Amino acid sequence: MLSEQETEAVTKRDTFTYREIREAGTLVHGRLPGEVVLPGKVKDPRADPERQLQRQVCKALDLAGVVYFHCGNERAGRIERMMLAAEGVKAGVPDLGFPFALSGLPRMGWVELKSKAGSLTTEQRWWRDYLKSCGHEWACLKSVESVVETLTFWRVPGASRIRL
Repeated sequence: MLSEQETEAVTKRDTFTYREIREAGTLVHGRLPGEVVLPGKVKDPRADPERQLQRQVCKALDLAGVVYFHCGNERAGRIERMMLAAEGVKAGVPDLGFPFALSGLPRMGWVELKSKAGSLTTEQRWWRDYLKSCGHEWACLKSVESVVETLTFWRVPGASRIRL
């Protein structure tokens, strides 16, 4: 186990060894045990317009029985990001995935949700180009209505049952 002095030194760096991560113990909100958090304004994740939009979209999808999934690739702590990257989590993967079949052929649709003022990151643009080159459907959408229209156009089962 790392000493308190070693743990303090580790928390001040941006890169870590696997030994340091393993021996640091349990992460709490992406922080090492004993890491000091300075008082200040903490951003409330519920106030994030993209998260609000995603919750609204997911509620509508669930009510209509649409099959979808979310790849949780957004993390706050640098150690948590590093640990998840080692497990294969990639930045920029679209928010929602929709596996479906069209005329008996397997299809995949991806939706990146953005606030009205939001724009794609470099990683998100790379994923857009890559997924489209693989023949997948992909869309960047900014409202529940646009998600419903897009999924209906793609003929995702259940999308036509969504009532707003």
